[in-house]
Amino acid sequence: MSMTNDYGTYQFTVTSGNTKDSIVSNKANLSDGNGVHIRVSMFFDGTNNNKFNTEGRLEFFEGVHGHKHNAEMAAAYEKRLRSGKSGLKIDDSYANDYSNVARLFKNYDDDPTNKDVRTGCRYIEGIGTTSNGEDILDEDGKKVGVNLGGDDNKYGGGFGDGATGIDKKVERGCEKLAEACKKIAKDDTIATLTIDVFGFSRGAAAARHFIYEITKDKVEATTQSYGTSSGYVQTINIPEQPPFGAFGKALHGKSLIYEGDITIEFAGIFDTVPAYRAKLDGGTKALHLNAVSKANSILHLTAMDERRKNFALTTIQQKGSSAIEKELPGVHCDIGGSYTPIAKEKDKIVFAGSYYDMKDEVQYLLEEGWYWSEKQLECKFGYLGTLTRGLINAQGYIKTVGTKKVKNEYSFIPLHIMRDKAQLNTQGVKFKDIILKKHQIPEELSYTNERLRDYVFRKGKPMKFYTRKEIDREIEFIKIKENPKALLNEPHVAKVDALSIVNSHRVEHIETNNDAAITTEQSKPLNANDYPGHPDLQRKINDHLTLMGLRAQYFHTSHDCSSLKAATGIAYFDPYAASIRTKPSRGINQG
Repeated sequence: MSMTNDYGTYQFTVTSGNTKDSIVSNKANLSDGNGVHIRVSMFFDGTNNNKFNTEGRLEFFEGVHGHKHNAEMAAAYEKRLRSGKSGLKIDDSYANDYSNVARLFKNYDDDPTNKDVRTGCRYIEGIGTTSNGEDILDEDGKKVGVNLGGDDNKYGGGFGDGATGIDKKVERGCEKLAEACKKIAKDDTIATLTIDVFGFSRGAAAARHFIYEITKDKVEATTQSYGTSSGYVQTINIPEQPPFGAFGKALHGKSLIYEGDITIEFAGIFDTVPAYRAKLDGGTKALHLNAVSKANSILHLTAMDERRKNFALTTIQQKGSSAIEKELPGVHCDIGGSYTPIAKEKDKIVFAGSYYDMKDEVQYLLEEGWYWSEKQLECKFGYLGTLTRGLINAQGYIKTVGTKKVKNEYSFIPLHIMRDKAQLNTQGVKFKDIILKKHQIPEELSYTNERLRDYVFRKGKPMKFYTRKEIDREIEFIKIKENPKALLNEPHVAKVDALSIVNSHRVEHIETNNDAAITTEQSKPLNANDYPGHPDLQRKINDHLTLMGLRAQYFHTSHDCSSLKAATGIAYFDPYAASIRTKPSRGINQG
């Protein structure tokens, strides 16, 4: 007797004293090399990002103001609104704006009938979200609406696992890819298959895991036999597993079999944060995130100012001319998108600790550009009650909270960079030009845009923040190098070992006398044009001034600073730093 199922299950055969192979072959016509060439781009959105839910909210509120574009999406959101679920709470997929992954997908220029390479794309909703944006059909198959789905899944959003976790999104991606192949190929055989992946946050982890899944090798059929107490030999025939993992099974389910190679052409990912199942490495090994190295071309844009400990970054391990990883200023969603056009950060905790440190913290926030005015900052007395009886007693602490309005156009810069990189290095990835108009970079960000493009495309130096003290110190050293005798007589300049200045070409090698410290006059505004012939100093000054403006107007604060460590002294309960000037606690995992 035997029970036979297709890929993914076992076949059982019971015989008397011998084994019997009963594997069933179910192959369709294979490509003879003269079929069609297909290229599909897959877009994996980030945690709590879902373009369909965002569309529903936007269409509804556009409709309220007389500019309704999609009545079905608006109606679906209105239904949710009337049920008492506004979708307007912070970090809700209905409240978020489009991520850069969604923006790229919405502006992808597919060409499924191209005579050379037929192209298409598929979108996978972000981890932790349950809606799918699919049509609602009546009994006759007539479209009667759009399904926005239900609430966001807290477990999926928190651990990257479960029904809305990374694994399930990859499975859904495999189904969607098979669906695309079926639709694009029609009745033709597939000669070649090329894939591109895009992803943000956990969606970037999903995109990398997706590469691992669809490049799995075929597993040949095997047979295992063992004796039973009745004298019979029980044989378990394990059928062959198709190549390409879950994608191969999805192809089989659609009566499609492709036995060529899959080419992973481009991987465009924003700030990979797997945060998977609370694993120490974030799930880097379990998800095989190093599979991204199989792509012919990679661009990974990461967030320089992201600080959260539970947002550990997984980098790309093998870097080179075809695998580029660049760190851009800003926090997680400044790089990957999803902030609304004008976000009001109200009572954001930017410091939590001792009263005696409060004044220095406020001074730091202003000097480093995080806030324009002291009026934006308020110091409050916080109270921490007993968390665990006998462990933590009620204690007080001082917290500094900030309020400001933050724009989202800075995220258009990494969007345009990713778009241009995808089109530059590959043949076939095309985006509509309308993306440049829909997400136009403001004139006031022109220096930032050119500066970061130089860094990504022309091997320029990273755009880092240098403090005013660091810049003033370098200015003084330059003056001393150029005219040490004259400057040593100036009262505001410290006595410096002239010999060490002459012999040194690097600022950090210059030594000062112990009885004096270099002081500077910080009242004079910085101007890079005052220092011709010193391009490095000019760059640092321009970056300093630009980043001061970006921090105050465009960079978001991704989390509240924690008061727990300040109140308890117990580091275990403190996932975040007590001050935004503290060194970021974000982990880095090599992938």
